[in-house]
Amino acid sequence: MSKYSEKLRDPRWQKKRLKVLERDYWTCQECGDKTTTLHVHHRKYIKGRNPWEYDDDVLITLCETCHEKIRSKKEEIPTPRLDRTIASIEKKITVLVGLKILYSKVIQIKKAGDEVPVKLTRDIVAVLTRLLPMDTYCEENADSFLHAAKELTKGEGYE
Repeated sequence: MSKYSEKLRDPRWQKKRLKVLERDYWTCQECGDKTTTLHVHHRKYIKGRNPWEYDDDVLITLCETCHEKIRSKKEEIPTPRLDRTIASIEKKITVLVGLKILYSKVIQIKKAGDEVPVKLTRDIVAVLTRLLPMDTYCEENADSFLHAAKELTKGEGYE
């Protein structure tokens, strides 16, 4: 196995590639694109090293367009932008705060011996299933979810 393209089909590279894509939330770390084909790019190359033998911090997820720009310039790219990482974390926290509010409401209902309303149960299940790809859900719905959770529990001391 000597051709680079053959090495990219190796299971060791495929496993490493998936790990990096998941770490980067299936998002281009240069432009934030989540909809086009993604590549795992080596920020630097070491002669004689196989693609899967690099440390994870040398690998970065790029969309096809950004990957081609980087490859054509043959330049190293910086680590992911800190501001984008912080914004992503803030949105996830917002969703988790909303979930905590809903969970508190469920506990209150159960302690009172009442049945949890079907709509509340459906809302919680919908959020939890969307949390599996949490980055996408948080990017699009964090604020509206928190608002809905607060409205649901308004005046009940769970804000």
